[in-house]
Amino acid sequence: MAWRPEAATQGAVSSGASGRGPRLFVSIGCALALSLGCCGCLVWAVIQGQADRREFGPLEASCRGVATPGTGAYPVPAPRAQAMRHRSDGSWTRESVLIPSASESDTRADTNVVVCLEPEVVVQDDPCVFSDVMMRAHTFPRNHRVVHARLVVAATGAPLFESDLASPVPACTLTSTGLVPSDGTVYDGDSVGRDQLGPWMQAALPPR
Repeated sequence: MAWRPEAATQGAVSSGASGRGPRLFVSIGCALALSLGCCGCLVWAVIQGQADRREFGPLEASCRGVATPGTGAYPVPAPRAQAMRHRSDGSWTRESVLIPSASESDTRADTNVVVCLEPEVVVQDDPCVFSDVMMRAHTFPRNHRVVHARLVVAATGAPLFESDLASPVPACTLTSTGLVPSDGTVYDGDSVGRDQLGPWMQAALPPR
């Protein structure tokens, strides 16, 4: 039988098509698996968020000065705490990352005190002023954050202590190469965090 070029070409095309089929299937399968994995993570996050709100959401009553049933007793030698943040829309949400791990409660039942945090406020500080090589002055705004915090008894909402918590004021520093920062730079301080809340709680809780 005579060799025909078109037959060889058809065979190559057919072979390439058959090779692309499994690869395409694998690609679709991988994409589907990733999508399902992402969806699973989102679903898990939603479930965890709902469980968290069911467990700790009632603690907002303590911040409103009302008793929260199912909470731990107070006073105790080593009270455990949760933090609740007052949002601008009037709602309260848990801020667990602010409580030092040694003092954070695991459930509402072992929560003895609640730290009630008002919305964060930006406070303007003295600006940072530098002079360049031409002796021209450059001024940059500088600020830090302040939060009003109250410590209350979880079971009754009775106040124990309250004051403002402030984050550190950022230092006026030149760039890593010793130059004046670029125009538009703002020396913006961090939010109030665990480093400020931990010592505040120790000072706020009466000695036992």
